[in-house]
Amino acid sequence: MKPLPQRLPILALSVLLLAACAEVKATPAPPPAAWWSGWTYDGAYAVEADQPVALVDTPVSIRVTGLQSDQPVVVRARMALGTRTLESFAAFTADSDGVVALGELQPVYGTYATADAMGLFWSMQPVETEATGAAASPLGPLTVTLTAEADGQVLAAQTLQRLFYDEARVAREEINTETWVGTLFTPASPGPHPAVLCLGGSGGDRAEGFAALLASRGYVTLALPLFGVDPLPAELVEVPLEHFQGALDWLTAQPDVDPGRLAVLGGSKGAEAALLLAAGYPDDLRAVVAYKPSSVVWMGLPRNPADNFAGPKSSWTRDGQPLPFVSGALTLDLLKVMAGRPASLVSSYEGGLKDAEAVAAAAIPVEAIRGAVLLISGGDDQLFPSAQMGEMVMARLAEHAFALPYEHLTYPDAGHNLFAPYLPTTLANSGVTRLGGTPEADALANADAWPKVLAFLEEALRARP
Repeated sequence: MKPLPQRLPILALSVLLLAACAEVKATPAPPPAAWWSGWTYDGAYAVEADQPVALVDTPVSIRVTGLQSDQPVVVRARMALGTRTLESFAAFTADSDGVVALGELQPVYGTYATADAMGLFWSMQPVETEATGAAASPLGPLTVTLTAEADGQVLAAQTLQRLFYDEARVAREEINTETWVGTLFTPASPGPHPAVLCLGGSGGDRAEGFAALLASRGYVTLALPLFGVDPLPAELVEVPLEHFQGALDWLTAQPDVDPGRLAVLGGSKGAEAALLLAAGYPDDLRAVVAYKPSSVVWMGLPRNPADNFAGPKSSWTRDGQPLPFVSGALTLDLLKVMAGRPASLVSSYEGGLKDAEAVAAAAIPVEAIRGAVLLISGGDDQLFPSAQMGEMVMARLAEHAFALPYEHLTYPDAGHNLFAPYLPTTLANSGVTRLGGTPEADALANADAWPKVLAFLEEALRARP
């Protein structure tokens, strides 16, 4: 079926980006009062963590000690995030030694259901919103308070600091040029270092989380927004790819950077841009990491819906000319989103992919890339069909006998909410636009994919003799 008139899909995509807002979900019920019957709590209890201060992508081993055999306890995690407070809990009965090791025991009640050392971290849900509170820095240390409780009584507590980067080991600097702006992260250790250009997504972010974590592991990183900040275009419409090439040239010239060891990383629209950049400027990049990738250039996403009445436009330009693009189709789910009702957009994108002529014209020429390629996608991505498009990229590389390593990590039950591990995954489907997956599936995918991303970059950017 050929896509219906395409101005409406563009209009809807603009509206949903403005309309999506998260709602506070009810926290699972705590253990019943009868669960505590017959027990007294007068011992010396402790909450132990093997790494009280660690990067956010580092797993932590947590134990509660001092309990009696089979004695019940609730372990609760609480964290402030901007103007919100998030919380999770898990109820256990102690082992024969009076110990609760979170990585070994399955919760009887709680916000997650299986034995998982980091379940308290990814299953956090909003419980309070401070309307007048000041939003914290997105990369500021996350303070997580762990408490061991019995029927509301706090038995012991431990405070953890979760970092995106350590200011003593990584320097962060705002960079402003005539054609682009970004954030530079530089390791304090002696260089030259490999470098990664990190591209943000359709929300206008800079992908600083990825950049900070990679800098913490020895990479010089430059985090860029795709649009929305002067001197970049105000909206994600006909953005010149030369902006990103200019940033890459600037990064290559930095004294702490090894110019022969560069990579680009992006997610969603940032992944689309990353693949285009690597294909368009192949001599500069030895690796590409594309979270939630696209195989084609898609329509732009203007902020003002009225702008769409003139017809859809491309997301990108090169040499002053818009790149051919594919538009989404008009679907029932798209109409629901336009009306403010929760729905998925994947059917609209899938409809666009049925336009074979447009897809052929807008296909990203990934065979031109001269570096290793890693794709990461969720099989239940409900924003757009990233797993399908990842397979389209893989097929094109195989068709052209691509000689360098390429791999597609697909997580069948995960959605669009793929990022660094051990961060809350509970809000992906709480707004108007559904992202798919489940909190547990997204968390498992993030925990599995991130070490593979780090290993991939280490191998691809290894110093050559």
